[in-house]
Amino acid sequence: MGAIKPVIHSWGGTHLFDMNTSTDMNMPQISPALSPLLTIKDLQDLLGRSRASIYRDIAAGHLPQPTKLGKSSRWKQQDILRVMNEGW
Repeated sequence: MGAIKPVIHSWGGTHLFDMNTSTDMNMPQISPALSPLLTIKDLQDLLGRSRASIYRDIAAGHLPQPTKLGKSSRWKQQDILRVMNEGW
């Protein structure tokens, strides 16, 4: 089996994601429009990077810009996983 990575959500839920096949092992594939939104804390946990490093990567164009919800920033899980699968 390929590399399995737990995806940890800010709401406390977790599920497994197969990094080699890009298939989520616990959830059906969903439309990109309905992709779960990740918080900065989710990104820190998923990427193993600090908040400052994540925002530097966004400024450098290595990570996608967040969607703003009021004062909050959120990233589509699908966009982050795509970047990770592309070898980031």
